[in-house]
Amino acid sequence: MVRECEACGEEFATLSRLRLHDCPEQEKEELLVGLSGEPDVDALPDRPLTEEEFQVLQNDERIGRVKEVLSAPGTGSKVISFIYEAEEMVFGMHSDHDTGDWIVTTRGGASEFERVEDRHDEWVSKDIERVTGGSVDMDNVGPVKDELTINCGLCGDEHVLKADPNKQMAEIGLMEYTGYCEGEGEPLVRTYSLDEVVKD
Repeated sequence: MVRECEACGEEFATLSRLRLHDCPEQEKEELLVGLSGEPDVDALPDRPLTEEEFQVLQNDERIGRVKEVLSAPGTGSKVISFIYEAEEMVFGMHSDHDTGDWIVTTRGGASEFERVEDRHDEWVSKDIERVTGGSVDMDNVGPVKDELTINCGLCGDEHVLKADPNKQMAEIGLMEYTGYCEGEGEPLVRTYSLDEVVKD
C-alpha cells in the first residue's frame, strides 16, 4: 500500500503504518532537538553536517548564534566543527576524524561566546595536529592561491573566496578561504589542505 508521510508529504510504499522511509524533515527535527539545549550527541548523525543541515541550525529559533569553524578539507560543504548558542549556553562541537561522532569540546555561558570560541579553536588546532602528525615544514610549501571560485551550495551561484591566512592553521597544513553569499546573506568559509591550493 502507498502512504503519505505526515512530516514531509512524500508518498512511499509500505506494508505497515510505521514510518519506513528516510524522512528528511524528521532527520532535521532530530538534529534540532539534539542541539536545542545541552548537546545530545547520541541524537546527532555520526558524520559531519551537510551545508543544508547547518543552514537549518542557522534558521531555527531554538538556536541562537551559530558559527562554522571548520569544513572538511576539499569538500567545502561538510561542516566538521562549529559553535552555537542555545538556552543561555554556548557550546563548541567537533566531528571526530575517525568515527564521525560529535564531541562537545567546550561550553560556557551566553556572554562567553568569544571565550568559548577561543578555547574551541585551541582544541581543534591540537586535534588537527594529532590527526595530521604535527606541524608542516612551511619552507617546503609553495605559494598558495589568493582566491578560489566555488559553486555555492546555498544559492547555486559561483562565488569568489579569498585566502584568509592564519599561521596556526597553516602550520598544521590547512588554509581557510572566506567570502559571502549575498543571495542567502550568509558568510562562506571553506578549509583546504595546503597541497590542494598551491599555485600551479
